[in-house]
Amino acid sequence: MRVPTRWLWVASIVGCLLAARLLPESVFSLLRCPWQALVNMPCLTCGGTRALRALVQLDLGTAFSMNPLVALCALLGLAYVPYAVLWAPTRESRATFSTRTRVMLAAGALIVGLSNWAYLIAVGR
Repeated sequence: MRVPTRWLWVASIVGCLLAARLLPESVFSLLRCPWQALVNMPCLTCGGTRALRALVQLDLGTAFSMNPLVALCALLGLAYVPYAVLWAPTRESRATFSTRTRVMLAAGALIVGLSNWAYLIAVGR
């Protein structure tokens, strides 16, 4: 039996948000970033766990100050859940993008990711 990809995304999104909400702080304090330990600078997702914990407590200001990209992706992921559950099952076709559009999307994602990383470095995350 083949599981539609959307259900894997829904399970991942809901699971991450539930973990951020329900697990005690002591669990997260045990986690150490290998990148930061190795090079002594923040990785692209540094502050992401704190951003998710703030987001599930509805503290958007703190969430976006901890890691804007993780907070934004979590909100977009949360918006995706009802789409995947209610509307996506009725759709059979997938969107297709031209090569130029794919390159533009990839370049945009790279710029956003690097901008987020620069922000994390600037604030000393």
